[in-house]
Amino acid sequence: MQAVERRLELKREAVMRGAAKVLEGSGEWDKPSDLDVIEAIGEAVMTKALNPKDAKQIDAARYITAEGGYAENQPSSSVPASNIAASAFGSELARQFAQIVSDVLKAQQPAAGEIIDADASS
Repeated sequence: MQAVERRLELKREAVMRGAAKVLEGSGEWDKPSDLDVIEAIGEAVMTKALNPKDAKQIDAARYITAEGGYAENQPSSSVPASNIAASAFGSELARQFAQIVSDVLKAQQPAAGEIIDADASS
């Protein structure tokens, strides 16, 4: 059982390291922590939650309220945090969450017509 718990812990750490590398590459963070990753995710999800034209607006709003502690159905505090995290990574919510982050990252990329490639001469 300890080996399974340790493997889940290592998996969570690896996920956060990978996510932190993406944040670091964005230029907004020098050395992002796991909480910086969660903050960036919250920002990305909130962007979707506020967009009435986004098909995932309601899912994003649910995520924000649930993770912010405002949803009516909160996980039981008697459930070990490792079990909650492990089930979250394997859930449909995690898949949707990854899609939301992907959509926001794509939206932040400049469109092909917006890139200007020229010499900086007078």
